[in-house]
Amino acid sequence: MREEQLAHSALQLRAILETCTTAVCVFLRGSEEREYLYASNRMLEMFGAKDVGELNAFGFINTFADPNEATEMRDRHNQGQYKRDAVYERVRLDGGHFWGMGTASEIEFEGQPATIAWITDISDRIDAENRTAQHANQLRDMLETSEAGVSVFRRGTLERVYANQGFLRRFGLASHEELNGMNLRATFANSADADWVVEHLQSGAGQQRFAMERRRVDGSKWWAQIETKPIEFDGEMATIVWHYDITEQKRAQEELEAGARRFREILDSSEAGISIFDVDTFERRYVNSVFLRMFGAETIEQINAVDFRDTFESHAVAETVAVQLRDGDLMGRRSEMRRRIDGSKWWAVIDAKRIEFDGEPAVITWHYDISEQKQIENELRETVDVLRQTQEELVEAEKMASLGGLVAGVAHEINTPIGICLTSASAMTGKIDELKAAVESGQLTRGKFISRLETIDSAADLVVRNAKRAGELISSFKKVAVDQTSGERRDFALVDYIEEVLVSLGPELDRRHIENELKGDRELVLSGYPGAVGQIVTNLAMNAAIHAYEDGVGGKTEIFCNQESSGEILMTFRDFGKGMEEETARRIFEPFFTTRQGRGGTGLGMHILYNLVTQRLGGRVVCRSKPGEGTTIELRFPKVAI
Repeated sequence: MREEQLAHSALQLRAILETCTTAVCVFLRGSEEREYLYASNRMLEMFGAKDVGELNAFGFINTFADPNEATEMRDRHNQGQYKRDAVYERVRLDGGHFWGMGTASEIEFEGQPATIAWITDISDRIDAENRTAQHANQLRDMLETSEAGVSVFRRGTLERVYANQGFLRRFGLASHEELNGMNLRATFANSADADWVVEHLQSGAGQQRFAMERRRVDGSKWWAQIETKPIEFDGEMATIVWHYDITEQKRAQEELEAGARRFREILDSSEAGISIFDVDTFERRYVNSVFLRMFGAETIEQINAVDFRDTFESHAVAETVAVQLRDGDLMGRRSEMRRRIDGSKWWAVIDAKRIEFDGEPAVITWHYDISEQKQIENELRETVDVLRQTQEELVEAEKMASLGGLVAGVAHEINTPIGICLTSASAMTGKIDELKAAVESGQLTRGKFISRLETIDSAADLVVRNAKRAGELISSFKKVAVDQTSGERRDFALVDYIEEVLVSLGPELDRRHIENELKGDRELVLSGYPGAVGQIVTNLAMNAAIHAYEDGVGGKTEIFCNQESSGEILMTFRDFGKGMEEETARRIFEPFFTTRQGRGGTGLGMHILYNLVTQRLGGRVVCRSKPGEGTTIELRFPKVAI
C-alpha cells in the first residue's frame, strides 16, 4: 500500500510540474553526464526536443553556448552549491541561441537523489539590458515585446514613467491612464512587503531580486518574482522593475511541501517501525509511533539516549550494520535480534536505504517484528527434527522387518531338509539296532545284512543331500543378513550376489508363486556396499510380489545387469503385472506413499530403495509403468560406489 501511495505521489508531482508556466527539469544528482530524469513540456519546447531521451542524447553540455559555464554549473550542483537566478546563454537542439535564467535546488525525485531546476527564457530581458544605451523608443519597443511585466520608476521617487503591456496584463489594467490612478501599495497582498518596496524604490538602491505576492485591480492575487535594476531611461537615472509570474511555480512548491507532509503522514500510518537518522552520528531525526513501541520508548529523545549498538543483541552485528550504512551499501532485508531500552529482546526484519531528508543525507530504516514468526519457526524446526528422527526409526524398522521376513522364510525352507535329515537318521538308527540284535542272537544272515546296509546307505544319502541343502540356505542367508546389517564396503560379483539374495528370498517368493529370472555378466565385480544392493533387490522383488500380482495368482520378474559404455552399471528390474497410473509411478519413491494403506503397507520400501541408490551408491533411479503393461525400474550407479 505504501509503494502505491508513493507511486501515486510521484505521478501527482509530475502532473503539478507540468502546470508550471516556467520550464522545469530534474537531473540525476552526481551524474557526470548530467542525466535528465524529467523535463516538462515547456522545457522540451524551450530546447526544441521531442522528449527527455532526445534531450539526453543532445547532452547537457551542448545546451550551453559556453561549455566551461556548463561544467562549472554541473560541478557546483554536484557539490550541493546552488545560485538563484543564474543566467547563461543556452543552445537549442536546432542550433538556435537564447538566454535562460535558472533556479535550482536539491530534491529526491521518484526515489533518487536529484536536482530540480526552473528555467525562464529571459532572452528579451538580456537584449533589453544590452540596449539600454540605445534610444528610449527602441527600448520601449523592445520592452513591449517582453512577456515580463516591466515598469520604470524615476530614481528616488514613486513616479512610474513607463509600463509595458505585459505589466498592464499582469495587474488587470486596461490602459496606462488606469495604471496612473492605481496606488502602488494596493498592488501588494502584504502591507509589510509594500513598505519594503516603497523604501527600496525611494532609496534608489542597486539591483535586487525577490518574490512577493501581488494583487490585481479586481482583488485577485498572484505571485511575482521581481527584479529591480538601476538604468538610464530617457536620459534620467531610473529603476527598472521586471515582474515574472511565478504563481504556478509557487503552487508547485506548496504541493512539494504538502507532499513532504503527506510523506510524514504515510510514515506515521505505516505498520512498520520506521526511523530516519543521520548517517554519521546515527542520531535519529524521525521515528514513527510503531518504532517507539517496538523499542519500548515513549519519545525520540528517549530512544536517542540509547547507544545505537545497544539496540542490537550483538555489538558485532551492530558494528557491521554501521559500516555498511556509512559506506552507502543498502543492507537489503535481513533478520537480526534487537534489544529494547529495558533490555528485553525481540526479532526484527530490517531494511535500510540512503535518502535525503529535510535537505540533508540520511538513512531510512524499516523494522518488522517477526518474534512470533521466529517462535513458530523454532517450533516447526523441533517438529521436523522429531519427524526426521521418527522417519529414520521407521526406515530402520522397515529394514529389520524385511530381514525378519527373510529369516522367517529361510527358517521355513530349512525345516524340510532338516526334517528329512532327522527322519533318515532315525531310520538309520533303527536299522543299526536291528543289525545289532541279529548279531547278538546269531540270526544275522547275508541277505538280511545286505538289505539293512542298503537301507542305511539310502538314508545316509538323504541326510547328506538335505544337510547340504540346509547348509546352502544358511550360508546364503548369512551373507545377505550380515551385509544388510553391517553395511560394510567390499568387492563382490554383482550377479552372483543378487542370485544369493534371490535364494534367500526363495521360500517367500515360492509361496507367492513368483518366478525370478536373472541375467547379466557374472564377471561384473563392484566395489561398494553389497548390503545396499541386497536391500534394493529385496525391496524390488517383494514390492513386485505384493503389488504387481494378485494374491495366489503368481507371476514372473526379470533382473538384468550390465555395464554401459559410460562405465555405469545398469540394473533393470521388470515385472509383467498390473502396472500403475502415471501419478502413482511419479510418487512411488515418496516416503509413506502406499497404495495398500490399512493393509500392511508402510510406504517406506521404495523410499528406502531410492535413498540407497542415490545416497549409498551415488546413482539414480527411474520408474516407468502403465496400467496393464507391468512396471520397469532402472537403476544406474557407478561401478565404484562414492
